[in-house]
Amino acid sequence: MNHKLFFKTFALVVALSCALSADAYTFVKNGIYYNKLTNNTVEVTYKDNNYNSYSGQVNIPATVVYNGTTYQVTAIGENAFKSSINLTGVYVGDNVTDIGKKAFYFCQTLSTVTLGTSMKTISSGVFAGCDNLETVECFAVRPPTLSTGAFSNTHYSEVKLYVPAMSVNDYKTAENWKNFSHINTHATVEVFEGFDFFSLGPNSADVNGDNEVNIADVNAVISSILGGPTSAGTNSGVPSNNLFAIDISGVTYTMVPVQGGTFWMGETGDQLGYYTCAGAPSIESRKPVHRVTLSNYFIGMTEVTQELWLSVMGNSPSYYSSANGFDNNMERPVEQVSWYDCQVFIERLNEMTGLNFRLPTEAEWEYAARGGIISKHYWFSGSSNLEDVAWAYGNYSPIMAVFDDDGIFTGYVEDPSQVSGNIQLLKDRTQPIARLQPNELFLFDMTGNVAEWCQDWYGNYSSDNQINPKGPQTGTKRVVRDKTFRTDGGPYPTSIKEYAVSCRDSELPTYKSHKGSDGSTRSIGFRLAM
Repeated sequence: MNHKLFFKTFALVVALSCALSADAYTFVKNGIYYNKLTNNTVEVTYKDNNYNSYSGQVNIPATVVYNGTTYQVTAIGENAFKSSINLTGVYVGDNVTDIGKKAFYFCQTLSTVTLGTSMKTISSGVFAGCDNLETVECFAVRPPTLSTGAFSNTHYSEVKLYVPAMSVNDYKTAENWKNFSHINTHATVEVFEGFDFFSLGPNSADVNGDNEVNIADVNAVISSILGGPTSAGTNSGVPSNNLFAIDISGVTYTMVPVQGGTFWMGETGDQLGYYTCAGAPSIESRKPVHRVTLSNYFIGMTEVTQELWLSVMGNSPSYYSSANGFDNNMERPVEQVSWYDCQVFIERLNEMTGLNFRLPTEAEWEYAARGGIISKHYWFSGSSNLEDVAWAYGNYSPIMAVFDDDGIFTGYVEDPSQVSGNIQLLKDRTQPIARLQPNELFLFDMTGNVAEWCQDWYGNYSSDNQINPKGPQTGTKRVVRDKTFRTDGGPYPTSIKEYAVSCRDSELPTYKSHKGSDGSTRSIGFRLAM
């Protein structure tokens, strides 16, 4: 007997056995196990060779930070989620390009899968044994390479596949993807016939014709929508003078047509005295007043909500949510999103709908906030009485929930001066959209609730007449308009000056925090334009 060969073989077997029983990952972050692939990339893997490493909904990020290093998450390794019998859903980040063999094999309760925009390869057996799979969303514009056996024959006949609107036909002809019986886009575009806003005249928000603008007009719009919108399809275009809406997985967002025109932008006579603007220490930031001409465009009736963000992006970044002790009303505007985050959202939304959404320019935002060509020259957007149109100090009831040093709720206060020294935390908050009076164009919350990102770089105004201005070509900060639901400083009512429609502000495009460095509240969201 060759003893040397025996011991070498025995040592190899032991080494392999130890390797198989050892942990299969390099590090773990937020319950997800990762293997390092290179100095700056990782793949998702399993905890050990017993598999069954995950449960519930798992959201795989585009990047992960570990020990001070940022890694791109580029792959899901072989067997990564294998036999995770309590896994119900998975969201795959936009940097992931490849899914290895049997990555989700025998995940019996897995029902929903969302694949990001960079997906290129899905290997064999990935979803074999996933008997309860119902929905697969793939945001890749070009169909990824789909190996034979990645899905079962039952999946092809029963699973609903959702893809970008512009790519439906590509998926219907792509190898193996074409086997799916149900290939759809989960975005629809509906045109609401009969709402020709340009023909409504000087009181376009008075939808029901009773010479008043109030909740009855909101109900009239809703009744019309429920009573028979005409589906226009996702690539049919939109009439230039009609309300239209998109529907993303049951969440509706309505766009309002704005008739172009010429207006004076900046500190006009109706804005005099309203000059205490955060980020703009003097009245000079709104000077010189200048003449601007705009073409027709669309702007969102409301701010983008938490539920719309969730439907498009698959996550919920907002501070004002149930995760932080607030109620779970996802009709609140989304916040804690940077300017760059908004661009990613818009890019994905455009892929889903086949439309060309964007942020409004600063000029478009101010023109719409003033009421367009039917402006009544209010101080705020829709009224000269702040509490009619804006969530601000005066109309919160209660304005604040108060907590003591131990975080125990002690009651509500209407006036900040009622707060005693031993009370530490004041929880004011965003409010669900469209609860107060709209402006002349039927736009809600353009004053108050959250501040809103615009597309432009921030810069000084010019006295020149301008046509469809887009701001400076370069800069450091992006324009922010409107004030958040609670001012950054000063007691009510002196700080209502910060809500004037001509007031300007700016932030770094990376900014997303809900708190300022001084502890003050600052929430920025956005609304769409096109």
